[in-house]
Amino acid sequence: MNKEHKQTGRANYVRGLAAIYLLFLTYRMLRDVFRGNTDMPVVSIAAALAFGAVAAALLYGEWKAYRFAQQHKDDPETWRDPPEDDGEADGEEAEEPDEGGGE
Repeated sequence: MNKEHKQTGRANYVRGLAAIYLLFLTYRMLRDVFRGNTDMPVVSIAAALAFGAVAAALLYGEWKAYRFAQQHKDDPETWRDPPEDDGEADGEEAEEPDEGGGE
């Protein structure tokens, strides 16, 4: 297998379409609740809120990816996210705060 993967962005399209579909389901479920077309309005509202939250999270993630791509479109070496910083710089351990009292 080739270790070099060309990034095509297809996963971004799938996530975007999934978010749109979840928003569509949210709309239809809430519409049915307000029209009285459901026998379980509490379950429908809970599911609609869950679908809406997942759709919002997907769209937010895609927006962040889009902004990152726009900022780094001319420099392919920076396309991957940097490793998360755990608060320690250059191998130095962070100092622990004094608990006060005691000598």
